[in-house]
Order: sequence, then C-alpha cells, then structure tokens
Amino acid sequence: MGDRTYAKALYDYTAQSDQELSFKAGQQLRLLSFKPDDDWWEGEIENTGESGVFPKNYVKKLGRYMKKRESTVSPKIIALQKLAWAAKALNDAGAAGAAESSDSTNTDASSAETKSATLLDQAQVATTVEEEEKKKQAEQKAREELERQQAEAAQKLKDAQEAEERKRKEAEDAAAQREAEERKAKEEQERKAADEEAKRLAAEEERKRKEEQEAAREEEEKRIAAAAAAAAEEAERKRKEEQEAAERKAREEEEKRIAAAAAAAAEEAERKRKEEQEAAERKAREEEEKRIAAAAAEEAERKRKEEEEKKAREEAERQAAEAKAKQEEEAKSVAAEAERRRREAEEQKAREEAEAAAAAAAEAERKAREEEEKRIAAAVAAEEERKRKEEQDRIEREAAARKAKEEEEQRLAAAAEEERKRREEQDKREAAERQAKEEEARRVEAERKAAEQKKRELEEAEAKKLQEQKLREESERAAKEAQAKAEYAAEQKRLAAELEAAEKKRQEAAALREIEEAKRLAKERELSFAAASVSTPTASPRTKSPRGGETSPRAERVNLSVVGEAAPASPRKQQTPAQTRRSEYIILITIFVALVILAGIYIMVTH
Repeated sequence: MGDRTYAKALYDYTAQSDQELSFKAGQQLRLLSFKPDDDWWEGEIENTGESGVFPKNYVKKLGRYMKKRESTVSPKIIALQKLAWAAKALNDAGAAGAAESSDSTNTDASSAETKSATLLDQAQVATTVEEEEKKKQAEQKAREELERQQAEAAQKLKDAQEAEERKRKEAEDAAAQREAEERKAKEEQERKAADEEAKRLAAEEERKRKEEQEAAREEEEKRIAAAAAAAAEEAERKRKEEQEAAERKAREEEEKRIAAAAAAAAEEAERKRKEEQEAAERKAREEEEKRIAAAAAEEAERKRKEEEEKKAREEAERQAAEAKAKQEEEAKSVAAEAERRRREAEEQKAREEAEAAAAAAAEAERKAREEEEKRIAAAVAAEEERKRKEEQDRIEREAAARKAKEEEEQRLAAAAEEERKRREEQDKREAAERQAKEEEARRVEAERKAAEQKKRELEEAEAKKLQEQKLREESERAAKEAQAKAEYAAEQKRLAAELEAAEKKRQEAAALREIEEAKRLAKERELSFAAASVSTPTASPRTKSPRGGETSPRAERVNLSVVGEAAPASPRKQQTPAQTRRSEYIILITIFVALVILAGIYIMVTH
C-alpha cells in the first residue's frame, strides 16, 4: 500500500516556463512536493505523466489516498498454482503409503498423476473462458450502472442548481426590495430633517430680526430719553450718564449672551443632527455587518456540517472495511479449516482408492476454486464499484461545493458591488448635503455679516449722534461753566465789595470809637488840669511829646484835638454782643468765600 496526495484544479493554468505545469480546470493532479507556507507546489498529471510546478491558489488539496498495489501475477497463474498445490498434496498422500504398496500401486499413482495434469489443463481452459465471459458481463453491468448513476447525478445537480438559482433570485429580490425601502426611508428622514432645519433657521432669523428691531427701538427710546434728560442739572446729568453707561454695558452683555446662547443652540442642534445621522449610519453598518456575519456563520456552519458528514462517511467506510476484512479473515480461516478437514478426508479416501479420490479431489478443488474465484471476483467488482461510486460521489460533491462556492463568491461579489454602489451614492448624497449645508452656511454668514454691517452702521450713527449730543452737552456745560465763572466772579466782586464796605464801616466805627475815647480822655485831662490850675497856679508842667520834645498841656490838647485819629489807641474795653455777632458774621462770610473758591477749583479740575 502507498499513500498519495491529490489536488483538483480550480482554474485553467498555462505554464510560463519549462519548469511549470499546465492544466485545465477540473483535472486531478498528484502532489509531489508541497508545503502549506509555499506559494508554489510541484505535481504531475498521472494520465500524461507531465510534471512541474504551479501556483497553489489555482488548485484545491483533496487529501491522502491509499492506492492498492496491483498484483503482477495474473488470475490464471494463481489458479494453476492452486491446482499444483492440490496435486502435490495428492502426491504426498500417495507417497505416505508407498512403502507398503506394491509396484501396481506405483503404476496407479503415476496414472493418477497423469490424469491430474490433464484435468488441470482442462480446468485451466474452462476457467479462462468462464472468467472472460463473467468479466464482460460485469463490465457491461458496471457501464450500465455508471451511466444510470451519471444520469441521476446530472439530474440531481440540475435540480440543485435550479433550486439554488431560485433561492438566489429570491434573496436578491428581497435584498433589493429591502434596500429600496431603506433608501426611501432614509431619503424621507433626510427630507424631514432638511425641512426642520430650514424652519428652524427661518424662525431663528425672524427671532434675530425681531430682537434687533426691539433693541433698535429700545436704543432709540433711550437716546430720546437721554436727550430729554440732558437739559437737567449737572449732578442729574452725571447720574444719568453713569446709568446710561451701565445700561449700555448690560445691554451689550445681554446681546453677547443672547448671541452666545444662539450660537450654542445652533451648535447643539448641529451636534444632535450629526449624532443622529452618525447613529443611523452606525446602525446601518451594524446591520450590514450582522448580515455578513450571519452569512459567514451560515457558510461556516454548512462547511462544518459537510466536514462532519465527510468524517462520518469516512468513519463508516473504515468500519465497513474493517468488518469486511474481518469477515474475509473469518471466511479464510473457515475455508482453511474446511480445506484441512477435506484434505484429511481426501487423504483417507486416497489411501483407500487413489484414482477415485484424486478425481473427486480434483473436482472438489475445481469447484472450490471456482467458487473462491467467483467470490473473489464479486468482492473485487463490489470493491471497485464501491470505490467508483465513492469517487463519483466525491467528484459530484466537489463539483457541487465548487459551484456553490463560485455562486457564493459571485453573490458576495455582487453584494460587495451593490454595497460599493450604495456607498458611492451615499457619499454623493452626503457631498450634496454638505454642499447644500455649506451654501446655507455661506448664506447665513452673508446675512449675519449684512446684519452686523447694518448693526455697525446703526452703532456708528448712534455713536455719531451721541458724539454730537456730547459735543452739545460739552458746549452747554462750557457755557454753564463760563456763566458760573462769571457769576462766581461777580459774587466774588460783590463779596469783596461787601467785605471792603464792612471793613470800612469797621474802621470808621473804630475811628469813631477812638475819637470818642480821645475826646473823653481829653475832657478828663482838661477837667483834671482845670482842677490843678485852680488849686496851684504854677507853671504848667512840661510833658514829653511823642517826638521827643516837651509840650505844654495846651499844646497837648491841641494835638489831641487836631490829630486825634493818629493818636495811639487806648486799651479796648470788652466787646458788646452786637460787635461779637458782627465778628462771627465776618468769619462765616470768609469761610463761605473759601468754600466757594474750593468748589470752583474742584469743578475746573474735574472738567
């Protein structure tokens, strides 16, 4: 027994050099050298004896097969050998009684040997003719059976192909219908999303327009109110200016917040839409992957079942072969036992009657040989038929599997092509949607820029108006300041005049008081002098004049009367309440004048 590994060609291959091997699809090759990691294998075609290397992906490995070694000895020679063994057994049996038999017995034995040889020749000729006839009949039956099986296999293969084609068409129709429904649903969803997005943008634009109008109206009203309130006093104007600044800042912050909220809402809506679209695409991809995985799992399950069936068939064939070998061994042992017993009986009969025993033994041997040969031929024919059927079944299974694989590959290729086309269409739709969104974004951006430009223009006009208003207010404030300064100068002059008049009155009052005091002193001196003159008429005493000379009392009286204003002031008496109030009034006036001066300086510094 020798094991060989075979492979079946899946595609046609033409040799590119002398070392390569050419073959057609479906041919069976015997592998001479192959490794799973090598890309090129070596093999030969047994029918032609051609050998060479070829790419391994053009063939499918079938496995190892045990091929029986054909016997080099023909059945005719085997039959002659068996007859020779029988004759030798007879001769041995005759030789056992040769010592006790006479010469007549030797002559009978020689005659029996001659007859046995003749019978052997006749049996050989008959066996040959009978074998040829049986062989022809067996070949005719085998051909008929083979044709019948081939017709049945062709019919089954055709039915299976038609059923597979129907299933494939039904699956393709269902897939196309499902794809159309999914595409229609997706288009409807995209249309609804686009309509909702357009409505949302329109509502957003309307809301922004209303907000801008409201803001413009509010700004106009505030500007009018500010212009009306500009004629108020300086403190009120400052308060209103501060309030307006605070309100303007709050309004800007509110506008920024609203713009940020609108932008955040737009971004949130866009993010949600993208997330929904991504979720839908992810769901579609997951469904497609599940479908492909299910198809792959079904294919793997089918292959696994085929492998299990193949293993089960191989196991059944092995068990049948073992049972058959066991039966053959038992039959051979039984035959050997029967042969031994028969030989013993024949030897006993041969000793009694050599010629009759030899003839009977020859006839029995012939019949046994014929039966054995018939049995062997039937067993060989059955084995060959079984192998032929197995080979036929294997070829049919391989053909069906190859066809199924080709159909599956075609189906997968068609599905891949459809998936590619679908993805291309989806990419085109997405590109169109992106372009539409970009155009919409550009339009919105242009509208936003126009709105910003309009807003800037309004702000510039408002700023210009505010600047003009500020200039008017500055001019009014400058006029008011000039008027206040003039009033302040006039008030200063008036206060100065009042102070000067008050000072003059004070000086006049002081002069009057000093004159009165001088007159009183003069009167007292005159009275004292008159009293002294009356009591002691002496020379009038000399007094020292302020200039260093001595003067007489008369001269002194004359000086006091003439130059009373220039005389030194006498010690003052305690002031009266009226004088105290006058002094307080002068101090208060001085403080008020100082405060007015400080206020004017502060106003000039701050403005």
